[in-house]
Amino acid sequence: HRQVRALQIAYGRRMQQQGRQAWPSPDLLTWSTWLERCWGELSAPLVAKAGAVSGALLSPVQETRLWEAVIGDSAIGNGLLQTHTTAHTAEQAWALSWEWGIPLPSTDSAPNEDVRAFATWAREFDARCRRHGWQDRNRLADVLGAAFESGRLKAPQQLLLFGFGELTHLQQRLFEVLR
Repeated sequence: HRQVRALQIAYGRRMQQQGRQAWPSPDLLTWSTWLERCWGELSAPLVAKAGAVSGALLSPVQETRLWEAVIGDSAIGNGLLQTHTTAHTAEQAWALSWEWGIPLPSTDSAPNEDVRAFATWAREFDARCRRHGWQDRNRLADVLGAAFESGRLKAPQQLLLFGFGELTHLQQRLFEVLR
């Protein structure tokens, strides 16, 4: 968000140096905001047609609460004292697994109890999202990539990336589809 604001200020200064009194604002977005905008474009026709939010995008708070519920409802997590902390850690692991394309191990092949617990929770989190038609933010880039590829979403004419030190596997896949 700071980079977006800094770019907006720099652009405004440049326009002033060129003697302009007014100018259109550049369309500068963070990665997550751009994904949310694309999701809005994809889901808007569905909402208009169905009259309800089909495939609602979960907010960060909703995702955390869902992780807490999944962990709290499980046999493994039932006795945990720090469900919120465990949910936060599981949520981070889920995000990393999607960002870098790391598949979940089967519960039989998991190297230890912690990984088995996470794999069990992640599968339940995924099942609840699918059952209720909820979209979690970590899979958003993949869903949008499929929509761009199928033509349900129109790819932007130009997309300039700034501030990415390294593209994750997930970002690389989406940008390859856009190319």
